[in-house]
Amino acid sequence: MFRRIAFLSAALIVSAGAATSLAQDSKPSGTPTTAQPKAEIKKIGIGDKAPDLKISTWVKGEPVTEFRRDQVYVVEFWATWCGPCIAGMPHVSEVQKEYAEKNVRVIGVNIWDEPKNVEPFMKDKGGNDKMQYTVAIEEKYEGEKNVRNGKMSAEWMTAAGQNGIPTAFIVDKTGTIAWIGHPMSMDEPLKEVVAGTWDIKAAAEKSKKQAENEGKLQKVYAEINAASGAKDVAKLKKLMAEMKELTGASDDDMAGTAFSLYMKAGASSEAYAAAKAAIAGKGRKNAMLMNSIAWTIVDPENPVEKPDYDVALSAGEAAFEASGGKDPAILDTYATCLFKKGQIDKAIEIQSKAAGLAEGDMKTELEARLEEFKKAKK
Repeated sequence: MFRRIAFLSAALIVSAGAATSLAQDSKPSGTPTTAQPKAEIKKIGIGDKAPDLKISTWVKGEPVTEFRRDQVYVVEFWATWCGPCIAGMPHVSEVQKEYAEKNVRVIGVNIWDEPKNVEPFMKDKGGNDKMQYTVAIEEKYEGEKNVRNGKMSAEWMTAAGQNGIPTAFIVDKTGTIAWIGHPMSMDEPLKEVVAGTWDIKAAAEKSKKQAENEGKLQKVYAEINAASGAKDVAKLKKLMAEMKELTGASDDDMAGTAFSLYMKAGASSEAYAAAKAAIAGKGRKNAMLMNSIAWTIVDPENPVEKPDYDVALSAGEAAFEASGGKDPAILDTYATCLFKKGQIDKAIEIQSKAAGLAEGDMKTELEARLEEFKKAKK
């Protein structure tokens, strides 16, 4: 099976903006994962001056030599191996498109990666189409073989205590870091930063409080996962309320994670309520989250006890829209949702497109499912 749906762990909620989104902090096998920057790195956070951009190659777009005082910047970190980064690229492109005339510049900086991987990703794997904004590769330390030890990853990510990508930094017109978080959660902060209404002091205090609560959060994370696995719904609800208080996350922020935890606990009604909230909220723009919700409900290899195919189809449609209809895995999910709802002709149409875009083992599996749909029609 090419698609593996993992329940969204409570540990993903490191900040209020991360709850409806996925981040990836693992590396391909064989690659060192311990960052060892060359010099002591000054810690940074919201309210601090943004570090300099240290770029080895400007892959796409005009180079940015400094942060101009009349412009807002989004510095977003990604890697070619990072699935969540790739899934979020269409949304980041929409952000650049929306704010192109409002002096906002989006810069996608490749980190934790081999620089040689970027060109084939851009040319052969759709990167050039997906990334409709400035693309760059961080400068590496001379002689350093550990790809995690680039200068931008050290002076931005490590300095800010960020361990997963994609991560975005919003830099305001004064060159100050105004917000840090997952790109799927930056819409509202960016809107306020551009409008000049963003309360950077309040954002900094909130971030500081979350950092101070980290020890408490780790304990709650462990208890939440245990309660979900034990199907102790009452305890799970109590712990999630505690986590919400500690993180400052909203119900909207936590909807995606709540769906997965409640499903794991066998609490269908609570899970579907959370799924509907995610679909109706900002999670709708997160293609990976929507796909995860939909596939969890319709996965033929791991059937759920009480599948709600209406919720699955709504999530599948949202994933389809957020991904631009170009991801074969998401198309397969959407087609399966349509099939479960009895819309067989539409399912065949979407599945045919999915199979046409897929390669290798994925293509074989998608073609087999397409034949199932055709047989059902006959």
